[in-house]
Amino acid sequence: MKFILAFSLITCAYAAKSQDTTSFRIAPEAPVKTLNLKVDTNEIVFTRKGKPLHYYQYKPMIESGKFIIRVEGDVNDPKRRLILKHR
Repeated sequence: MKFILAFSLITCAYAAKSQDTTSFRIAPEAPVKTLNLKVDTNEIVFTRKGKPLHYYQYKPMIESGKFIIRVEGDVNDPKRRLILKHR
């Protein structure tokens, strides 16, 4: 009985100590905008290392759901750069 009482007392003291911490809220990053972008079969997509990929190379990656395409620059700009990114 003394063991149970001592154990519960120590547990309560530990719980009270853990509530005395200061927590910080980290500001979220800029909101992510998701677009349905129609990619032409002649369009080149680059990996993060800069390797160019043709449509037949990156299409299976996108369809697997493990990769997404990120747009660098303005979406409507013809000189935009498409980057293949792992989810």
